[in-house]
Amino acid sequence: TLASIRWLPNRHRTRVLPNSRSRVIVGKLRAPTGFTLLEMLFVMLIVGLLTSLMAPRLGGNLDHFEALSQRKELEDQFRQLPRRVRYTGRGLELPRDLSLKDIGDGNPALKLPGDWKLAVSPVLLISSNGACSPSVLEFISDRDASVTSRYDVAEISCEITIRSE
Repeated sequence: TLASIRWLPNRHRTRVLPNSRSRVIVGKLRAPTGFTLLEMLFVMLIVGLLTSLMAPRLGGNLDHFEALSQRKELEDQFRQLPRRVRYTGRGLELPRDLSLKDIGDGNPALKLPGDWKLAVSPVLLISSNGACSPSVLEFISDRDASVTSRYDVAEISCEITIRSE
């Protein structure tokens, strides 16, 4: 029974025999499993130090990924612009018409985030049937210059391709 098992100072498991004062060694005592408080604190210290070293790098990457996402959103908005112009039935001239609050469908031509600018050369004309004049677009980020991109706008189809320089 469990009541008959006792721990000896020499760390051996023993059983006390009934009606006897002699002890029989059953097996050696094993060290308790698990971690000590000191070991846990030491691991927490190391994890905290590694986190403090990596957090600033990850924060910079998050800003970069946010800027990439905003650029992708601007590309998508521009790809939809000829369809929207065709829907409204009135032509559009960029960059002049960027300041319009409504191009006829209830939305502005492009919703530029606060730290983005659009440079167009030469002026981009989108006719009422959705056809474009050839042009070069440049989406410029004030926050992260590495995501600034230039695009060629194809004549008539308005397809944009990234410009390699």
